[in-house]
Amino acid sequence: MICPRCAECNLAEEGNTLYQIDMLRISAGRPVQATERRASSRVDQHPSLRSFHFPADTERSADKPTITPLMRGTPFLSSALCLLGMVPPLTAAPVAVTGMQRSGNQILGLTVNGANISRDRLQTGTLSSFTGATASVVVAVDGTGPATGTQAEGYLSDYFFDTGLINPAVGEASITLDFSPALVNRPGPDVVLLEIQTSAPADGFQVRINGVTRQVAGSAYGSTGYSTSGADVLDTRNSGNSAAIVAASLAQLRAAPLAVSSSDISQQVFGVALDLSDFGVAEGSAVSSVQLGSNTVANFDPVFVAGIVPAQEITSGPIISEFLTDNGEGIEDEDGNKPDWIEIYNGTDTPLDLTGWALTNATGTPKRWQFPSGTVLQPYEYRLVFASSKNRAGPVLHTNFNLGKGSGYVALVRPDGSAASSHTYTAQSEDVSYGVMGAALTQGFLATPTPGFPNYGVQSPNGPAADVVFSAASGVFDATFKLTLSLPSGLSGTIRYTTDLSEPLETSPAYTTPVTVTNSMTVRARVFRADYLPGFIGNRHFIRMGDNVKTNYRATGQPFQSNLPVLVLDSFGVNVDSNTSQSAPYRTTLAALYEPSQTTGKSSLGAAPNMVLRGGTHVRGQSSAGFPQRQYAWELWREQIDEDEKVSLLGMPEGADWVLHAPWNDKSLMRNALAYG
Repeated sequence: MICPRCAECNLAEEGNTLYQIDMLRISAGRPVQATERRASSRVDQHPSLRSFHFPADTERSADKPTITPLMRGTPFLSSALCLLGMVPPLTAAPVAVTGMQRSGNQILGLTVNGANISRDRLQTGTLSSFTGATASVVVAVDGTGPATGTQAEGYLSDYFFDTGLINPAVGEASITLDFSPALVNRPGPDVVLLEIQTSAPADGFQVRINGVTRQVAGSAYGSTGYSTSGADVLDTRNSGNSAAIVAASLAQLRAAPLAVSSSDISQQVFGVALDLSDFGVAEGSAVSSVQLGSNTVANFDPVFVAGIVPAQEITSGPIISEFLTDNGEGIEDEDGNKPDWIEIYNGTDTPLDLTGWALTNATGTPKRWQFPSGTVLQPYEYRLVFASSKNRAGPVLHTNFNLGKGSGYVALVRPDGSAASSHTYTAQSEDVSYGVMGAALTQGFLATPTPGFPNYGVQSPNGPAADVVFSAASGVFDATFKLTLSLPSGLSGTIRYTTDLSEPLETSPAYTTPVTVTNSMTVRARVFRADYLPGFIGNRHFIRMGDNVKTNYRATGQPFQSNLPVLVLDSFGVNVDSNTSQSAPYRTTLAALYEPSQTTGKSSLGAAPNMVLRGGTHVRGQSSAGFPQRQYAWELWREQIDEDEKVSLLGMPEGADWVLHAPWNDKSLMRNALAYG
């Protein structure tokens, strides 16, 4: 065969075993020097080739030394010596991923080789083959895993770091991902992979690209600095049987029922990036598939795989890529405030000096706030400027004006006073931004604000659709009733809803008839309308109070009563106690607070609650999390979003974060020496 690198070796083909090739430059009249090492490749086995020998009397020309190898076959002349040593499979030279930019459990970007690779540069693939092992499982987000493996096949490409295909079979082709368009070999890393593990080191794996197999060691990974939170492990099950089955093919994975094996796992997220050059791919050439698998034991836990591609949003100069006029629960500035903000993007391949450039909210005052002298926007960089009226020159930039929450104007102005990028906007909604997205720089409202990062997700020419109108508020009930959902008068759209705590999607059931509420349950609904963002999610939670506490406690013919306030909590079937780690997620909880009556001096579960509060709970504490009587962190939420809602309870100052304190081991009953001492 001909050596694929130097194309000068005339070697007979014998066998079919993988060898490592290193190119070592030889200087005439000097010993072999490892002065130039090139990428490895794959050649056929030559069993008789063991070493090279330079006889003392070998004649060497200035151009090409004559080399006499100790092997069968024809000697060859070359300025590059191919040293072959049997090391199957080859070891790659990966680059550690050392950081991650995220929003919740979604990946917004990764830090690779010291550079931030934004989400729009992470091209995911399509799962085309899968082979599992006995221990193969998948990871689902927040306990809302699919009923079958159909959704699981997208877990390596969904930009979530707590979904994945866990423990694929041993072998280089247990998982195949196809990429369209194909991944092009460019300078630097070309493929990135995230893996989860309890602690370092992460699991090594095999990867096959372009017909070349490499091993990646666990020590090659870097830590992203984040961990999964609230993910559930789902086993593939065989028609309801308790034993896990092996999904021997992608078709079997798609059809396999999934059942929760363990809940609320917390795993560290590690990452590694690979260069296609290490797989014999010439610079500028492309590959359309990547194959992965466990090494010798099925313990590899990939959660995200993507190719690294050039920036998608190309501009001729700096633009306003996104802005937000009503920051309710979004990004905070250095003072802990949540002001309006404007995002500037340089979609060129050269740094841009913004000295003399300005931002304004008024057409008649083009240079209302100027960038500090020397402000440089790097290639494809996103720079956030708070429109807070604080007028600060750095390190965090603040303008000397705000943006109106109703209609208004915002512009990026050149040094000559002309507008380089401007937006005249209509009334805005809380936490809904406006900006450009994709290669076409399409303008519209954005369901997911991404300050400082590329825009992604749902974009629409109009803001959110209408809110759902519910016939009943959240609360406590004792008899079956019908819950109706409707649209505000004069508005159109389709109401879709769920009853399993999951987010209503366009694929969720459409509302057609009233929902029968028989037992404790949650109904979540939102409106979908063409050319509008999905409406805000409406939540209704209902707790069924049984007769044994409401009317006939312990056969007394009376409701449960107490001299103390009573707090009734319902997590709607989710076992909050199942996760005692400090990173445990908040689980949706409805609380009904009963205060002592001014007439009787007692609280009664037979009366209507004084307050009904939506929120989340999780086990609180470290060593105390293992006590028989647990204490809980309790966070109060707004009606439409799982964000803080400050409330005053029992005469105490208002707050959103509360502790349900239970010092079980305090036998003195003093409870808290610091507070009561």
